Amino acid sequence: MQELPLQELAEVLTGYPFRSKVESAPDGDLRVIQGKDVEEGRVLDPEALTRIRLPGRSRPHDKLMRKDDVIIMVRTERPFAVHLACEMPPTVVQNSFNTLRLHSTHRMSPEFLAMILNQSLVRARIAAFLKGTNIPYLRVEDLRAVPVPVPPLDRQRLLVAMAEAQRRERDLHRELELARQQRLDALILAK
Repeated sequence: MQELPLQELAEVLTGYPFRSKVESAPDGDLRVIQGKDVEEGRVLDPEALTRIRLPGRSRPHDKLMRKDDVIIMVRTERPFAVHLACEMPPTVVQNSFNTLRLHSTHRMSPEFLAMILNQSLVRARIAAFLKGTNIPYLRVEDLRAVPVPVPPLDRQRLLVAMAEAQRRERDLHRELELARQQRLDALILAK
């Protein structure tokens, strides 16, 4: 199977460099994706994002999120990727993330890119590049160099469907375990 450095598949954009804490502005014309907004395996809800107003005339047009961008958390012990599957209102990501924007969807789908970046094979490659001890981080140059498997598109779709089925199975197992625990608790308390 062919493998290519990430930079040959996608443009890698850095997050917006906030100079201070992100301040909420309920009437703000931008939204921001922060670490608290994303969780591996969870769909991002654009309506739940913090609204902000950037200082002065700052309009980071080149950093606005688009449908099918993939964001990857790069300031963490365990980097993970999230596919932005819906149209996004004017939104930026803070600099704890990098944005991956595919050059072409004829070679790789954004769903597959997010999925493969979260698989143990590529995660191990990314982990080898982590720097820092207090809060590990991944340099943009290193992320661009990460080799990524590129199977044919039909196989990508199959692998994404398999990964989604595995995620759903894990969710169902968690729900079943919770229901069993609640039933046991109810039996213990029953008179």
